[in-house]
Amino acid sequence: MKNALVIILLFAISFPCFAELTEQDIRRIIREELEPLKIEIATIKGDIKVMNSRFDAIDDKISLFQWFIGGLVAIIVFAIGLSLLLMTYRERKENRLSKEIDELKQEIAALKEKRIIT
Repeated sequence: MKNALVIILLFAISFPCFAELTEQDIRRIIREELEPLKIEIATIKGDIKVMNSRFDAIDDKISLFQWFIGGLVAIIVFAIGLSLLLMTYRERKENRLSKEIDELKQEIAALKEKRIIT
């Protein structure tokens, strides 16, 4: 009788081990396991949206800075080019005037030789 009682007790203890999971049990377990993952994924998606908006703001600032630097470079190049152009124009004008002065000096010297001018 003792043996039968021990066997019954062992079966009673181990009986839940022989039970099969139903499809609903499996779905419930999967749902319970997936729920925290869904929440975490939603949180990560929200964080990504916030990061994207920050990156967009940074991109806008960088773009504005690039336009500003480009404008400064254009102004500097224009100023240097204009000054070089004005210097070249003035140099050519001075060379032309210098040649005219030299020609006039030669004419004066020639006229002095002919004693037309004293």
